[in-house]
Amino acid sequence: MSNENVVFYVVAGKYDEEGENVKYSKDFSTMEEVIGCIKKNELRSYPFCRVEKYVDGKMVASATV
Repeated sequence: MSNENVVFYVVAGKYDEEGENVKYSKDFSTMEEVIGCIKKNELRSYPFCRVEKYVDGKMVASATV
Protein backbone atom coordinates (compact mmCIF):
# COMPACT_ATOMS: atom_id res chain seq x y z
CA MET A 1 0.00 0.00 0.00
CA SER A 2 1.25 3.46 -0.90
CA ASN A 3 1.73 6.24 1.63
CA GLU A 4 1.41 8.92 -1.06
CA ASN A 5 -1.07 11.71 -0.49
CA VAL A 6 -3.01 11.99 -3.79
CA VAL A 7 -5.45 14.84 -4.41
CA PHE A 8 -7.35 15.70 -7.58
CA TYR A 9 -8.45 19.30 -8.22
CA VAL A 10 -11.18 20.32 -10.63
CA VAL A 11 -10.69 23.87 -11.93
CA ALA A 12 -13.14 25.55 -14.32
CA GLY A 13 -13.91 29.04 -15.47
CA LYS A 14 -13.58 31.57 -18.24
CA TYR A 15 -10.92 33.83 -19.68
CA ASP A 16 -10.78 37.58 -19.27
CA GLU A 17 -8.21 40.30 -19.94
CA GLU A 18 -6.18 39.12 -16.91
CA GLY A 19 -6.08 35.47 -18.04
CA GLU A 20 -7.95 32.64 -16.32
CA ASN A 21 -10.91 33.67 -14.20
CA VAL A 22 -11.62 30.60 -12.05
CA LYS A 23 -15.31 30.18 -11.25
CA TYR A 24 -15.13 26.69 -9.75
CA SER A 25 -12.38 24.88 -7.85
CA LYS A 26 -12.70 21.87 -5.58
CA ASP A 27 -10.51 18.98 -4.43
CA PHE A 28 -11.35 15.27 -4.40
CA SER A 29 -9.66 12.06 -3.34
CA THR A 30 -10.81 9.88 -6.26
CA MET A 31 -11.30 10.20 -10.00
CA GLU A 32 -14.83 8.83 -9.59
CA GLU A 33 -15.68 11.88 -7.46
CA VAL A 34 -14.07 14.16 -10.06
CA ILE A 35 -16.12 12.69 -12.92
CA GLY A 36 -19.33 12.93 -10.90
CA CYS A 37 -18.63 16.56 -10.01
CA ILE A 38 -17.91 17.56 -13.61
CA LYS A 39 -21.15 15.94 -14.79
CA LYS A 40 -23.34 17.17 -11.93
CA ASN A 41 -22.14 20.78 -12.20
CA GLU A 42 -21.91 20.80 -16.02
CA LEU A 43 -18.37 22.14 -15.77
CA ARG A 44 -17.55 21.30 -19.39
CA SER A 45 -19.78 24.23 -20.36
CA TYR A 46 -17.06 26.62 -19.12
CA PRO A 47 -14.43 27.80 -21.62
CA PHE A 48 -11.86 25.84 -19.61
CA CYS A 49 -12.16 22.86 -17.32
CA ARG A 50 -9.22 20.80 -16.18
CA VAL A 51 -8.28 18.18 -13.65
CA GLU A 52 -4.98 18.51 -11.82
CA LYS A 53 -3.41 15.60 -9.94
CA TYR A 54 -1.15 16.29 -6.98
CA VAL A 55 0.98 13.73 -5.18
CA ASP A 56 2.47 14.79 -1.87
CA GLY A 57 1.76 18.44 -2.73
CA LYS A 58 3.40 18.43 -6.19
CA MET A 59 1.42 18.62 -9.42
CA VAL A 60 2.20 15.53 -11.44
CA ALA A 61 -0.47 15.75 -14.14
CA SER A 62 -2.99 18.18 -15.64
CA ALA A 63 -5.61 17.40 -18.26
CA THR A 64 -8.21 19.51 -20.00
CA VAL A 65 -11.65 17.93 -20.10
